[in-house]
Amino acid sequence: MRIGICTNSSSVFEIYNRHLDLDVVQIATNFLDMHSNLQLIREIKRSGVLVQARSVLSSGLLSGKYLPNKGVSFNDPLRKRFTENDKNRQIVESRLSKLELIREFYNVYLDRYEESNMSLSQFVYSSMDQCPYIDNVLKGGQV
Repeated sequence: MRIGICTNSSSVFEIYNRHLDLDVVQIATNFLDMHSNLQLIREIKRSGVLVQARSVLSSGLLSGKYLPNKGVSFNDPLRKRFTENDKNRQIVESRLSKLELIREFYNVYLDRYEESNMSLSQFVYSSMDQCPYIDNVLKGGQV
């Protein structure tokens, strides 16, 4: 039987891995804020545990649907929290500004492989699949 947890906390991972000898850890990670999870990902990999990435599209921000500086608003409960207060709005605007860099890579890819009709979501999933620290990518939304 495989044993796994879902966390973005090093201390939670350490405790559970010590007592349960984990096989897999599912973490929320994406290219907008992966730097905040790199230490945890390295720790998990050093322990010989598999890393499963979730929320790869950053709750839809990397889907291509949302653009920076366009007065983004969300109606669904999951994303609505992004705009409920000034602090959250600043976070989402910062993340959307990082999206421009990812779009640049995506556009270079499309230019290089003209026959490709890969969507931004597919590009993000494919890129995360190739990340050496990630063993499995959970795909949601529209692929």
